[in-house]
This record gives sequence, C-alpha cells and structure tokens, in this order.
Amino acid sequence: MKHYKKHLIIAAVILVAAAIYMGYAWNKPHTSIENVSTFRIDAATLCNAYTQNEEDANKQYLNMALEVTGTIASVEKNQNNQTVILLACSDDDFSGIQCTLKDERADITPGATVTVKGFCNGYVFTVLLSDCIVTSVKP
Repeated sequence: MKHYKKHLIIAAVILVAAAIYMGYAWNKPHTSIENVSTFRIDAATLCNAYTQNEEDANKQYLNMALEVTGTIASVEKNQNNQTVILLACSDDDFSGIQCTLKDERADITPGATVTVKGFCNGYVFTVLLSDCIVTSVKP
C-alpha cells in the first residue's frame, strides 16, 4: 500500500509539471521577425539547398529567421487576403520561395529585386517563409 501512495504522488507531480509547461508554451509570446537576428542567404542558394536535399536543408534552415534576397516572379493574395510574393530561383526552375507578408506593400512588383525577412517553414513545392517583412526593394 505504501508503494501505491508513492507512485500516486510521483504521477501527480509529473502531471502538475506537464500542465505548467503546457500553460507556458501555449501562452508564450509570438516571436516577431523584427526583433530577431537573421541568417542572410540569396534565393538561388536556399532553393538549391531544398531541391538537392530537403532533409539536410531542414536541419539547417527550418524554423530559422532568414533574410533572403531575390527577384520577384509574382505577387498574389492568399485565402486570408495576405500578400504573397514568389521569389524566383532560376530561369528554368518551377520552384521558388513563397513569402507571406505581414503587411501590405504597394512598391513590390514582378521583376523587382527584394530582400525579405521571414521564418522558414520548410518545403512544399516551394520554400515557405512566413511573417515576412520587406527590408529593401530595387526596381
């Protein structure tokens, strides 16, 4: 009977610790791209990393804050009415880098060279960057 109470107390302590951690993780403030340091990379290098070996690229870039420079292939709106720009990787490549912007930008047009900061979310036909901000535009 003593062992039963001891195991019950240990289980209760583990459950309370798990609940506290889950509450912290759930309420943790969202990291803003403006406040983090980024790794600089050009669009072609990032695309090549993912098309050559997705697993290795994920180890290197997944969930990282990146600052990517490339040429805009297209500008569209997604289902949430957010602006999404596609950075071209190369002339003969169907892939690209899909950057979902946090805010509207009127000065971005296809053909312009931009630098965006965003969080890498992996690769699904394109490299995905979220919470992006445009740091420079060159027509």
